[in-house]
Amino acid sequence: MLSPDFQFDWTLAAECEFSGLGLHSGQFSKLRVLPSQTPGIFVLSENKPQRISVSQVTSTQYCTCLAFPDFQIQTVEHLLAALWGAGISSALLVLEGSEVPILDGSAQPFLERFIQVGRKQLPSLRAVFQPKAGQWGHQEAWIRWQPAEKLSLHYTVDYAGPPALQQSYDFEFEPLAFQQKIAPARTFVYRREVEALWQAGLAQGGSQENALVIEEQISQPDWRFQNEPVRHKILDLLGDLVLAGEFPLARIEAFRTGHQAHVTMVKLWSGS
Repeated sequence: MLSPDFQFDWTLAAECEFSGLGLHSGQFSKLRVLPSQTPGIFVLSENKPQRISVSQVTSTQYCTCLAFPDFQIQTVEHLLAALWGAGISSALLVLEGSEVPILDGSAQPFLERFIQVGRKQLPSLRAVFQPKAGQWGHQEAWIRWQPAEKLSLHYTVDYAGPPALQQSYDFEFEPLAFQQKIAPARTFVYRREVEALWQAGLAQGGSQENALVIEEQISQPDWRFQNEPVRHKILDLLGDLVLAGEFPLARIEAFRTGHQAHVTMVKLWSGS
């Protein structure tokens, strides 16, 4: 069950602003995150708030992209995960640009700022639901879920390499645990994949300042956790879960998968 403090909707106590390059576009953008008295996460589109939902997803290639009537937003997942991690379920996002700033490649800069400005409780109860058990994928990559009394996630990454990377991590969602164990984990990429990403028009703003670059011989002096990649996969999954619109009480297990599977699962929950 959710803690008593988490059972109500909360919004920010003050506006937050972030700016910087987008990971994939390489373009500068500015994001304002404003308090909202209406439950849900909204984006300002055509001068009015539009509630985000999984139906707006247009791409899951290396990030989650949402489309609105007048623009698209790339790489929303770290920001959305940070909002939930800070206990924020009501906010208005105002973006100047086409992509959420990548900052350091994790959710930590967002989360730290949200905690710094504080939050305000709303009178509404937080919307929660228990999804029916199900699964999606195939033998080599899958995601499955079942109803539970809390939200817990188990993720496994298994990359052939070189270098081979096999990691699993189990996480029970609580804001403090998110702050300490998940938020600092950065997006990652194999060095051998970088050139192909650039040629595909992706990772134009990527660098060792905002991503964990895995070399052919793994060396971990700069890793924030020994298993930082799999923790980041849990971060991405949490961000994509925000698109459900309600907080899921579920046990979710994912194996060698990513944004496409996360989004497909949420669509199956909503029947879309």
